[in-house]
Formats: sequence, structure tokens, C-alpha cells
Amino acid sequence: GQSCCSIERVYVHESLYSDFLDRAHQVISGYNLGDPTTEVDMGPMAQPQAIEFLEGQVKDAQERGARVLCGGSKVGDERARFFAPTLIADCDHSMEVMREESFGP
Repeated sequence: GQSCCSIERVYVHESLYSDFLDRAHQVISGYNLGDPTTEVDMGPMAQPQAIEFLEGQVKDAQERGARVLCGGSKVGDERARFFAPTLIADCDHSMEVMREESFGP
């Protein structure tokens, strides 16, 4: 099964924002995706429609001015249910990703 207890949103004081993004990017970019029965950080998405939903949230955020610093898209072939661990910056509450549960990396 999947764990949905990960952090989705972090509010960071502007004086720490740039440093936080740099460090978060380093950590998130290092995650390994793959077969959850092996030594990986993240396995596939449980629901097939999750990929399309996540792509929609990322697209909405970008169209409203957010920056995708890493991830933000499907990983693998058309049958794969992997979505890259994603870091989105400069979000506001007009964006779906800030108002709706993502259930994704």
C-alpha cells in the first residue's frame, strides 16, 4: 500500500526561502523510484488516474505563476505509475495544488 502521511505544503519565512528551496531540491532530487520490494524511496502510484490528476495540478500551478524546481511529471513508459517527486515554488492559494489533496510525491 501507499503511505499518504508525507508533507505536501511548507510555509517558509522569506528570509529562509531561497536556502530552504536549495536544500529541499537536493533531498527531493535524490529520491529513487522503483519496485517497492527493493531498496527504493518511492514506489508506483496506487491509482491509475493519479498521474493525470497530479499533472493537472502541476499545470494549473505553472499557469498561475508557480515554478517547478524538480519533478512534476510522469516517469517511465505509458504503463508505469510513477510520478517524479516534485518541488513547486512560489505557490499561492489560487492554485489547485494549494487547495486540494494531491496524494502524490
